[in-house]
Amino acid sequence: MRQKNTIHYWHTSKRNMKHFFKLCAVISLTILISLISVYKSPPARRARGGSALPGHASCRSLFTITRAPDNNLWFPEMSEAIRRVRHLIQKRSSPMGATSEDYRRLGELLPALLTIQDNNSTNGQGGNQTKREPSATLRSTTRLGATGGVLPYVPCTIAPFDDPATVTACLRKRLAKGALWIDFFGDSKLRVLFYEFLRRTDSEYHYRVKLQNSTKRYEELRLNFGNLHHDMEATTDLEPRLRITFSFRPFVEMAPSLVRESAELRQLGKWARGEERPPQLLLLGYTTWMMQRMFFVYSHDAYSYIMHMHRAVVPLLQQISQKTRVLVIAESRYREHAVSNLLKNNRILYGDASIDWSAMVFLYYLQQYKQQQSPHTPSRASTAHTTPVTWSQDENLHHDDPTPKAHSQTILDHMVPREADGGVWWWDTGLPLNMAAIGECDELYHRGLVSIPAYNGAHLKCGDFHHAGTATLSDMVTMLFNLMCNSLLGAHNTFCCSRGVEQNKI
Repeated sequence: MRQKNTIHYWHTSKRNMKHFFKLCAVISLTILISLISVYKSPPARRARGGSALPGHASCRSLFTITRAPDNNLWFPEMSEAIRRVRHLIQKRSSPMGATSEDYRRLGELLPALLTIQDNNSTNGQGGNQTKREPSATLRSTTRLGATGGVLPYVPCTIAPFDDPATVTACLRKRLAKGALWIDFFGDSKLRVLFYEFLRRTDSEYHYRVKLQNSTKRYEELRLNFGNLHHDMEATTDLEPRLRITFSFRPFVEMAPSLVRESAELRQLGKWARGEERPPQLLLLGYTTWMMQRMFFVYSHDAYSYIMHMHRAVVPLLQQISQKTRVLVIAESRYREHAVSNLLKNNRILYGDASIDWSAMVFLYYLQQYKQQQSPHTPSRASTAHTTPVTWSQDENLHHDDPTPKAHSQTILDHMVPREADGGVWWWDTGLPLNMAAIGECDELYHRGLVSIPAYNGAHLKCGDFHHAGTATLSDMVTMLFNLMCNSLLGAHNTFCCSRGVEQNKI
């Protein structure tokens, strides 16, 4: 009887093994086909370490969380990611707004860059355990690098652009169309992103950065003059028509009656009215400097000032976004255990509740402005859909002539606003990346590892209470290069910001 059962078990196991091998073969074939579809594209646009995800390879979805990828092959937690993404989108579009906790829960799905070892050992003779200080190992890659360009809340693959030569090749193509001006407009959160953007290609371009009273090489600037509170302009001899600027604008005007007279609003107004040429790419962010007003006024008054600022800024940004690409960057979040956090009331000034409220109000006014635009009246953005307003090649970089010269574009370029994806883009896909880093900083703090390089280094930047580290900033710059380059370089249509998916809509 035992022998018969053994034979039956052997046959059953053999059939199960055959099914198992067939399943493995199917999965392997699926992966192979996906990989071939990726590697048919030029090497510079491959998402290394992973495969392209199927689905809608839009561009706006790279910056604004709209839905999760369709394929669950690469993320076992994809069903949970879909649930969390839907929950965030629903809350973000409701009066209550999304919260930092919603983004933190998405950040929990991302791969860890930090590994902590307990370093406990057991004595073999007496069985006594020897306790040592824990240690930590920090991966030098970013989270996009760890996932091969796949995020559980972005429905397209993100190309790496980790080779400076690839970026410069893209910029040469773009500059062949005319001068290119990129402006980082806002407070220190924009400054650190400006620095990271320059760092990616400084080995090729050797930027000179013009300050108020001097000019510095980029590397000297970053090491010795990092926390400057004034404007900077980076240029390169290799591409004289490339201009990358940081406009320090803290948005700190307190009196509601004077908000429109502030330097920030005056400049935005000139761009909105067409009195000056706007940059081809405008990145804007502000809030924390206004939060500092709580040092001097009641909290409800400070919130009122922020509300007035948002109400004045939103219409101008919407008008600018009809002729240039505008990205408003969601604020990075507060690090409660940062070494630089010397003031106990910083939690009130810069805490999650304040930043969440500010974002909710900004998005509310953004939605209100859109609803006020009559769908029966053709807007300037609709006109730009058929004949996009661009700046001709014979214009120099300095806006002496404020009148744009329009000409039609034949290929889809996501830097040019169109009816399908026009308007202000709210950039919140970097938030889960930053929240994941904050979670790892908290882990190091609770384990008493605040003195090790992983805590104090630039990669996580745990010692800074509100600026993102280079692990997050680098991934955000990668997203920007996807926006600027993928359509020009002919990326496969599973990549974000490619021209293949929406080509027939033009």
